[in-house]
Amino acid sequence: MLTQSVPVERALRQSSRLSAGQVAMFNAVHTVDRRGNEMNDHDAYSAPLLYNLDHSTHSLDRFSQTFPQVWELLNHCIGEVRVIQNIWPAHNTGSTSVQLKCRALWFTMQRYLEQAIALIISRDLNSGSALLRLALEVARDIRYIDSDADKWKVWDTRNNTKQDWSRYTNSFKFDDTTDLGRNAKEIYKQCSTLGVHGHDTNRYFHERTGDVHELDSSLMRVEVADKGVLALTRVWVTVFFISHSLVYSAFQHLRWEDEIYDRFHRALIRAYDVEKLIAALPSS
Repeated sequence: MLTQSVPVERALRQSSRLSAGQVAMFNAVHTVDRRGNEMNDHDAYSAPLLYNLDHSTHSLDRFSQTFPQVWELLNHCIGEVRVIQNIWPAHNTGSTSVQLKCRALWFTMQRYLEQAIALIISRDLNSGSALLRLALEVARDIRYIDSDADKWKVWDTRNNTKQDWSRYTNSFKFDDTTDLGRNAKEIYKQCSTLGVHGHDTNRYFHERTGDVHELDSSLMRVEVADKGVLALTRVWVTVFFISHSLVYSAFQHLRWEDEIYDRFHRALIRAYDVEKLIAALPSS
């Protein structure tokens, strides 16, 4: 179980070294598009969607080259889960409709996790943290439903009326009686602070690029520092470990044959390896 404290909250308590007036643009990095052409600020305004896509691609490439071992292990984690999700139906042909619906939720949870790490690596820590909270919510709900048709009905009708919503929120909670449930609740709160209610996690990890904004010399260009990306990657690893552990505990009564069992545990071990590797990096 990953329960080590991630040094993010300490950073959030510190005042930013950059005043609001000095912060000009987030993610002001040298960006090259997929055709090898340099993209400038004009592209950010004339073709913003393409600019954002190319910036994300550039950020992922940059991370893979700067931290190749972390990159490789993250891909192992995600890849193992994808394989498990796709071979699972062949091993559980007699699954109930509720189990199949929970499996669909599992895909949603995994998609949140994959999008979250892509955003974090792209230095959008706020959005990545918000998606991590969503992933934990889905994992919590899968664990609570646990193949129970009545519980699924509560989940499926939760948005119909205020009473339905109250019934859902009063029932679907993290299980404080277990270590896994308590750890899940704690990291859920942290992700809420960082992403959903924080909105300024990026700013606390800003560093100057040294460039002055061409339209206003009083403004400095900044970007999220590598230490911020690594710190939130450690949060991601913890959420990955806990959320998939919750799903596994919900599905453990199904037919987990050796191949699936081994792959699941390899994915969790890889997550633990990422945590150890990042903790040992001087830039973290």
